Amino acid sequence: MGTTYNLKSNIQTEARKTSNFSLFAPHLQKQIDITRKIAQLQNPDKDVYDVLIDDSLPGITSQHVSKMFKALKHELIPFIQKIKEHGRYIDSSFLTSKSKQFSIGKQKELNKKIAHEVVQFSFKHGRIDTSVHPFTIGIDRTDVRSTSRYKDTEFAQALQATLHEVRQFNNFSLA
Repeated sequence: MGTTYNLKSNIQTEARKTSNFSLFAPHLQKQIDITRKIAQLQNPDKDVYDVLIDDSLPGITSQHVSKMFKALKHELIPFIQKIKEHGRYIDSSFLTSKSKQFSIGKQKELNKKIAHEVVQFSFKHGRIDTSVHPFTIGIDRTDVRSTSRYKDTEFAQALQATLHEVRQFNNFSLA
């Protein structure tokens, strides 16, 4: 499993650099197949998706998730249609730039400040590093490690990744 993950990670990095995600597809499929097999072994009497959901959201089932998305779809489709009918769009061009450089050092400072002040992420018990694919892992209540990805032509991506990662472990870490 570790070899599969490491190989997948290296190929994912190459696929991202070259924008050739077909390189990554077979390795992703292998990871999905392994994950499904593990879930089937964990609980052969339960739906694979329910086993996987239960890993992160104990007590939540695929039936619950389907109901939630059905309710969201019922509300969001008409809402999105109204937005389209108005024909007005928010100019988000300031979030990216091919020529303007967003200092990665300043992005890291901003992300750490927001993680600490807004989400109450504890740097006494955790850290935020850099990786190709953002993730968070809690070793225990006093050791939470999170990562983000930075691009000097786009600052929103790193901010969104950091907020997504640190907020999921906010309750895990000690303030």
